[in-house]
Amino acid sequence: MLGLPRIGPAVRDYRAGLGMPRAAKRAAITMLTISVGISLWFLPSWTIRGIVVAAGVIGVWFILRQPTRTGS
Repeated sequence: MLGLPRIGPAVRDYRAGLGMPRAAKRAAITMLTISVGISLWFLPSWTIRGIVVAAGVIGVWFILRQPTRTGS
């Protein structure tokens, strides 16, 4: 992944402790929310739905606690 021209620099910055760009955080949280929502639509059990929602909340929490990279 580090050799990819569009993703490599972001991964290197993240691994160096510089954080994630604000736009990347927004995109990740949006995609996570959409994925959880679609999953909830197809899951039959309320127990499994609860587990999926909990996993989504943990994912959003993890993304939000990462440092936000400023500048470009």
